[in-house]
Amino acid sequence: MDIEEFQKNFPADLEIPEILVRLLAFQNIRDEYFGGFSLIEFSHDDVLSWFGGNKHAASQFIIFGHSPAGASYGYWLYDKHRIDTAPIVVIGFGGDGNTVVANSLQDFLRVVSIGEDPLCYVITEWGWSDRDEIEVNQNLENYRRWLLRELALTVPSIEEAEAIVTAAKNAHPDLEQWIQQLYKND
Repeated sequence: MDIEEFQKNFPADLEIPEILVRLLAFQNIRDEYFGGFSLIEFSHDDVLSWFGGNKHAASQFIIFGHSPAGASYGYWLYDKHRIDTAPIVVIGFGGDGNTVVANSLQDFLRVVSIGEDPLCYVITEWGWSDRDEIEVNQNLENYRRWLLRELALTVPSIEEAEAIVTAAKNAHPDLEQWIQQLYKND
């Protein structure tokens, strides 16, 4: 995917964060999922469709990635958050597993470097698996090396990942409740 295609995920007046530009360049070399995650083209119209045409709801999200299992990842710009202060969320496939994941893009990239997929259910229902059971394939290993080399970010321990997610959930509204309330009011 080229940068112009990826720009469709973002409002015209908003620049793609530099970290995502660098990650897109990495992805274009690999053309594979890494850490159970990859960048995608997911335009405002796609977000609008996901929210059943609710323009107010759709305007609060910028989706930039997805998992092999079908979950989507993005910024939640609720209460006039800007992209540099917005939490990163996961919107689960089939409408389940919607949750706040991280307070920053850097924290999110660390959490997905563990390699859990689907991350939405790991966080909301199943809990973190034993690290020994996670398949660390070459794509995930390449992603981890890229994180360290390009951003000086390390793979968190399970405890660190849980702390990242817990801190983010405590700092922001419950996304699942927000979505349920949204549809209750429609």
